[in-house]
Amino acid sequence: MSVAIVAGGSKGIGLALARQMASNPALTVLALSRTGSAAQEHPRIRHVAMDLTREDDIEKVAQLVKRDYGDKQLKAVWMAAGFLEPEKALRGFTEEGIMNHLRINTIAPMLAAKHWHSLLQPAKRPAAGSAPLVGWEQSWWVNMSARTGSIGDNKLGGWYSYRISKAALNQLTRTMAVELGRSGISVVSLHPGTVDTDLSRPYVSKSAAHPLFTPDESAEKLHQLVSRLSSADSGGFFDYKGDPIVW
Repeated sequence: MSVAIVAGGSKGIGLALARQMASNPALTVLALSRTGSAAQEHPRIRHVAMDLTREDDIEKVAQLVKRDYGDKQLKAVWMAAGFLEPEKALRGFTEEGIMNHLRINTIAPMLAAKHWHSLLQPAKRPAAGSAPLVGWEQSWWVNMSARTGSIGDNKLGGWYSYRISKAALNQLTRTMAVELGRSGISVVSLHPGTVDTDLSRPYVSKSAAHPLFTPDESAEKLHQLVSRLSSADSGGFFDYKGDPIVW
């Protein structure tokens, strides 16, 4: 049986994505979190305790996947864990705050890619001029980014460390797509929209111009989007509707 990994899978968008993936009877979903548990269980969701800031924990997940599911059985990775404590102005910087954003939003996905990429199921790369692979004809690595990580779309300022960490994550996506694309694996950065979660709730106004989604609504849109994207989209940055976002 193939397996999918959702990092940050105990609540919010991560747990909702785990449930979306678990709707496929051919998949077991590893929902990773510090607690390794969630309020509601699903028969094909396996909650695993791990700390994304510890490389040895990340490596142990790779060992678990190989031991329990076999090599090259990883169909998808969703890096849904995130950290957000935005600064409004330059005077709000602290070294601890900067590093907390980078550790979770940038460094953790980098280290996860180091240890998990070789477990992804390869696909035959389309020959030049042939039709691209679509949806689950291939394996996917999805980095959960945010529109605030766009340099070209930054009109409001603020949120320095969060913006920087997500912009760096987008560069990771682009660079991973080059390497993993040689094995027919696609990599994208996705913006989930404005979602009512513990992470964003303190900073989001329900009267904002953008719609406010529940985690389940956002996860369904993201899951459907990946089912429509193709290998030609690998290395891209898209919102939940599938519209490209400027870097």
